[in-house]
Amino acid sequence: MKKYEYLVAYIHQNGYGRVFITRNAPIGSSDDIVSIETVIAESNDATSVGISNFQLLRTYEDEN
Repeated sequence: MKKYEYLVAYIHQNGYGRVFITRNAPIGSSDDIVSIETVIAESNDATSVGISNFQLLRTYEDEN
């Protein structure tokens, strides 16, 4: 299965952050952005997260 690894920069109520994420599909819609923002907010106990930028770092084949 093809994997997509991204660097995601975001802002939240306390400042800025970044995270590396791996997805099974490329980021291709506003729904994808919203779902990533939700995961970031939930995992960081944040109430207001907005993605300021993202960059595809690499794609690769997962053998599992």
